[in-house]
Amino acid sequence: MLERLNPSFRLLLSSPAATPEQLRKLEAYFGHIPAEFRELCQEATDLEFKHDSGQELRILGPEGCIELDEAFDVRANLPGAYLIGDDCGGHMVMYYEGDCGPGVYQCDDSVLEPGDMIWVAPSLSALLCDGEGVTRLALTFDEED
Repeated sequence: MLERLNPSFRLLLSSPAATPEQLRKLEAYFGHIPAEFRELCQEATDLEFKHDSGQELRILGPEGCIELDEAFDVRANLPGAYLIGDDCGGHMVMYYEGDCGPGVYQCDDSVLEPGDMIWVAPSLSALLCDGEGVTRLALTFDEED
């Protein structure tokens, strides 16, 4: 996925690819791993991006997904949510099936309610590779801050 990264994104930081054991733990914890997220984790983990708009985006590795999910009780508050990252500023990014159907959604990390989920893009690859949803991500966060 990283070789298809939209040119409006810059990769600022990354860690090595997830190990098979880390992926097994992630799958055991969530029950599955979305195919595109598995693909990304097999390339690199703990990724930090900056978009030309100034919007930052962090996509966690397997251990970070589990730790943040546990710390915020995400799945307890949002059944079916699959936390994958944040904006480095108080907003979580996750796979979720909300009012706009399945896709990548965001929410404030202090308000984990189904009605407060904001649809960003139909998939992580649509966001990172096609740039779809970046303006919604940035505009929504700017309005809340």
